[in-house]
Parts: sequence; C-alpha cells; structure tokens
Amino acid sequence: MKPPSGAYEMRNALAHGYFKIDLGVVWTTITNDLPALLSALRAVASAGTPFRQPGSR
Repeated sequence: MKPPSGAYEMRNALAHGYFKIDLGVVWTTITNDLPALLSALRAVASAGTPFRQPGSR
C-alpha cells in the first residue's frame, strides 16, 4: 500500500469491514509499514519545516 491513500483504505476497511478484517494484513501493516512511516514523520518534524496543505498559500 502507498501512503496516504493506503492508510485511508486501511482505515475504511477497519472501520467498515466489521468481521471481514484480515488480521494478517493488519499485523503486516503494523510491523512492516508503521515503523517506516514513523521514521519519515520524525524526519519531517526534526527538519523544522512547517507543514502546508497542497494548494494553500
């Protein structure tokens, strides 16, 4: 999955999938994808550059 669209799709699956959630996919996301996302967010935060929404001035 590609963030952020992958994160959005995962959220929708978890929120609306009820009993159709594949716990293997959830676990893989937690163990493989979240550490990389956390590292990227820490790098952005430590750069001190303010976040701007695309299209904002």
